[in-house]
Amino acid sequence: MFYKKEGYPEIGELVICKVTRITPHAAFVSLEEYKDKEAMLHISEVSSKWVSNVREVLREGKVIVCKVLNVNKEKGFIDVSLKRVSRSEELMKREEWKNENRVDKMLEVVADKLNSTIEEAYKNIGYKIIENYGNLRSILQEISEKGEKVLDKLDIPKKWKESFLELVRDYLKSSKVSISCILELKSFAGDGVERIKKVLKEVERRSRRSRIE
Repeated sequence: MFYKKEGYPEIGELVICKVTRITPHAAFVSLEEYKDKEAMLHISEVSSKWVSNVREVLREGKVIVCKVLNVNKEKGFIDVSLKRVSRSEELMKREEWKNENRVDKMLEVVADKLNSTIEEAYKNIGYKIIENYGNLRSILQEISEKGEKVLDKLDIPKKWKESFLELVRDYLKSSKVSISCILELKSFAGDGVERIKKVLKEVERRSRRSRIE
């Protein structure tokens, strides 16, 4: 990942961490989203179960999702917790990180295609996305929901925009999934047919993309 945030994370923030070294009572992790930032994960925050050695749970190189507990900017200390991250929070954060890396990779491919550098790709596309949305990943959802015109306001040079959109189109096309099924509804009420029709119309109303035949 080329882009790294400056500064410090907020207390309570979920962060992507890579274990760099382990002592019997703590693990030290690099914050993958931040520039030159390391945090300490104390053994008491590794697991909700009793752990006698951090190596029972972690190893060097493992990527984990942690929650920020403490930030001391003056001393440069950051404390994080693994046990306080719920399964749903972990899955959500990993999905965000995956999409962040996906856009970063797209920028790398665009730079290569235009015989340029990743630095130029960020200058022409990446930093403009981050400035408007706070991150890279949101642009995928924006284009999916609102269309390619959302890039017009970012003032991206034409050749960079077209090359980037080409990759985004391929991604959105491959990520679409069609699901079909047969739904059987029964009602033993006297006006059962009308009730079923009413239910189906309500389902159709709530989902514009649904087609009921």
